[in-house]
Amino acid sequence: MREKPLTSEELTELTAGLNKLARNLWWTWDQGAQEIFQELSPRAWQNLYHNAVAVLHEVSEPEFRVRLEEPDFLVNVRKVLGAFNAYLEESREWGPLFPAPARRRSQSSAAARQKRTLRSLRVCSEKWEPRSHRISAAPPAPIRRA
Repeated sequence: MREKPLTSEELTELTAGLNKLARNLWWTWDQGAQEIFQELSPRAWQNLYHNAVAVLHEVSEPEFRVRLEEPDFLVNVRKVLGAFNAYLEESREWGPLFPAPARRRSQSSAAARQKRTLRSLRVCSEKWEPRSHRISAAPPAPIRRA
């Protein structure tokens, strides 16, 4: 046990941090974060299909306080929340890291595009009939039965 109990400010800070963490998908790829929700209430973790938000709603405040009084659990919670906050403060924008190459359309590709468009318009403007519906000048020969 800790020498002094958690203050209400510390409890509020940890609760807010875990609520914020539960609503961010970061916890799904961090093993330490998953273990915190599992250790908080193993029964709820299993019964609620590993839903971190539901686990936090299921755990009562006295039960939550008792779990946070355990030194190992409290150290793990603070470590995970520290890593989560560091992740949120990092600038991880893809644009500056992987700039897209400048797209330039050459004159030849524009001319080719125009040529294809004109060709398709010409084909569409011609009268087109499927072969099976063409009317021939002579009627088909009658079928003779032997």
